[in-house]
Amino acid sequence: MIKRTALILITSFIFFISSAQEYTVSGYIKDAKKQEPIIGAAVFEANTVTNGTPTDTEGYFSLDFTKSNILLKVGYIGFKDTVLDLHLTGDTSITVFMQSATEIEEVEIDKNEIKWKPKDNSIAGNQKDASARLFDKNCLMENIKIYVPHFITLKPELTNLEDLFYTKGKGSNQALTFIDGTRMYSTNQVLSFQPLVDKNSIKSIKYFYGNYPAKYGAYLSPVLDISMEEGDEDAFSGSATISLINTNINLQAPVIKGVSSIFVSGNFNYFNNAYADIFRSENDLWTKPSSYDIFAKYSHKLSENDKVYASFFTTNNKNEYELINERLDDIVYSSEMTTSEKKVNTLLSAHWEHVFSPDFVSDVFLSFSKYKLNQEILEDTIGLVAGTRSIIANANTDIKSTNNDISLNLNFKYNAISDHNIEFGASATNHNFMSSEGNLAINDFSNVFSFDTTWQEDAINAQEYIVFAQDKYTFSDELDFFLGMHFSAFVSDNKTYFSVQPRITANYELFDWVSLNASYSNYKQYIHFVSNRYA
Repeated sequence: MIKRTALILITSFIFFISSAQEYTVSGYIKDAKKQEPIIGAAVFEANTVTNGTPTDTEGYFSLDFTKSNILLKVGYIGFKDTVLDLHLTGDTSITVFMQSATEIEEVEIDKNEIKWKPKDNSIAGNQKDASARLFDKNCLMENIKIYVPHFITLKPELTNLEDLFYTKGKGSNQALTFIDGTRMYSTNQVLSFQPLVDKNSIKSIKYFYGNYPAKYGAYLSPVLDISMEEGDEDAFSGSATISLINTNINLQAPVIKGVSSIFVSGNFNYFNNAYADIFRSENDLWTKPSSYDIFAKYSHKLSENDKVYASFFTTNNKNEYELINERLDDIVYSSEMTTSEKKVNTLLSAHWEHVFSPDFVSDVFLSFSKYKLNQEILEDTIGLVAGTRSIIANANTDIKSTNNDISLNLNFKYNAISDHNIEFGASATNHNFMSSEGNLAINDFSNVFSFDTTWQEDAINAQEYIVFAQDKYTFSDELDFFLGMHFSAFVSDNKTYFSVQPRITANYELFDWVSLNASYSNYKQYIHFVSNRYA
């Protein structure tokens, strides 16, 4: 009797375990022609759109199912829908190549229809909501790349997006900006209509305007996180645009077909030539702006679970001003002052991405960031010497400042727990600030006087350490939470500063067009950047 009871219990337990078994389907969604990941594609069970998810910036997705036979549907605007009939016996990894659609259904955009409204504080909105409404025509506005031209100009008001975003009173260059995980210190462009990054070089973009995730910290302004494009592994392609004031070039090609690729882009502005020719002859004050940026990225697959890539990005902004004052009386006297201001950003990063399992991936990378400001002022005083116009005095000022960062970063994503998207990691950064070094030289030839001096302030070294953990918990279709903790330590001048920064956000969707949001966050900024024309 006891044996029979035990057998029944064991059988019931095995049946319960098997009936409650979960299967994980994960993998990548790619463009069949370009072999590039498709960001934001909707992957869901065909007979119920509530169980779905969008792909991330790598085209990766992961879904859990409690039954073995499913119809998996994949869709994205401009591509043919893909339906897979899967019979699961365990966790499954797949790669789906989507075919481009020659025609897409006509879409009518009505400004009176329900507009896209974010449930959280990122540009992408709520991921669950995005996947569930992929085929809703209003969901067109959730295509992240649509926003790129607006965000890269970094306007503090962002009025083009109906004032959904703000920058807490900061200037237009005060967002915390990352290019492929590397921090960029100065985003000001000498030409206001010039984007920070060419839109054809962008793979994805995230913009957090409020209670941003625990991954980001030590700064009080919004976060702009840009992932750059990767090259085509199968075919060479390129494009070039040439205008009167600008040239843009994009090239991509396989290095080892199907394994590695390279992507190169350049943007060159020569607006200065036309501007100087038009205005210099009519004004005593003229300006000559110029700029360029260059981006390059090499990607290589080591195996199905390992990938490495190296990224390089540089921007160079230069502006020259000249002021001419001339006086005609007993003698001819004039002064010419030329001011040259040059800002250079150089970013380097090397990444290693490893997939431990479909639900556990890592990104380990080393990054270098350098920002350099150089300002030179040259003034010549011209007068009559023995009946000949000559330079009777001049002054030359040359000022430089430099920031250098070297950082080691470890980021992990863990999605094995149902309804949880967990991220955690750590970083260590060495800061080197050279606040000012320069030279001042004055010569008065009429009075045989000269002065020349050089100064250099001591460099400031500081170390910053960060540990973070965050979780997006989907409690129900209407309610989700964003929980996180950011720990940091800053060491400078033999002093150590600590901070604990909690991030808590709750979102409850009452209707498709109404949601309630509540959040609490704490931030601590160690380094303050005063932005003006001299620093």
